[in-house]
Amino acid sequence: MEKFACTFKNMLEEKLSLFQELKYVFQKEKECIVNVDIESLWHTVKLKKDLGLKIATLKEQILSLFKEKYLSIDMDMESFSLSKLIDKGFVQGKDKSEITKLKTEIIVEMETIRAIASVNSKHVNSYLLVIDNVFSTVMSVTDKDQYTRSGPVSNREKGNCFIRQEV
Repeated sequence: MEKFACTFKNMLEEKLSLFQELKYVFQKEKECIVNVDIESLWHTVKLKKDLGLKIATLKEQILSLFKEKYLSIDMDMESFSLSKLIDKGFVQGKDKSEITKLKTEIIVEMETIRAIASVNSKHVNSYLLVIDNVFSTVMSVTDKDQYTRSGPVSNREKGNCFIRQEV
């Protein structure tokens, strides 16, 4: 295996490993949400940020590796794509099949992470709705305005609300 292809393959293996670790963190986050373990939840947030930075740094390193080897690459971080690099023929032969396999595994991990993140988000929203209902019951708020992420749903006059958002 050519030195360039070997280095690229090692970087992809590291990227796959980081995504697998990130998937594990998202799974732990789900457990923290279900168990309402706020301290551990904050820890998972920090781990996700750290892993995200490592993945972004590795992505930059991969792009730099290609720019060093192939000066004609006109790709920046926004347009970076492993598929484009592999499809343009920068990697060939046996190396290409191994690297394509790694790329596919990375894509599968990314899709799994997206699915877990979506479920986690739904859990958080569900728990926040329960908490909102508990506060409403405890505070005996009967005429409460409804809110979305973008603000109040209706423009009614100020009533007897527990939470009011000023825009």
